[in-house]
Amino acid sequence: MEMQPTFTLTFSVGTTMKEIHDAVIRTILQHTRCNRLRAAQLLQINPRTIRRRLGKKDGAASTSRAA
Repeated sequence: MEMQPTFTLTFSVGTTMKEIHDAVIRTILQHTRCNRLRAAQLLQINPRTIRRRLGKKDGAASTSRAA
């Protein structure tokens, strides 16, 4: 069985769900070195969801804003 890493993200009260989702996606993208397919597998979402949530531009540019 493959050991999955554990992440702790902290959010302030009032943080929107969109901001939380985007931060989680960016954190997983950093972990997978911007491999959207692997990130989608880990999150159990469609790879298109990552592109749609973070915009059409490459996910690598968005990872610098991770929480």
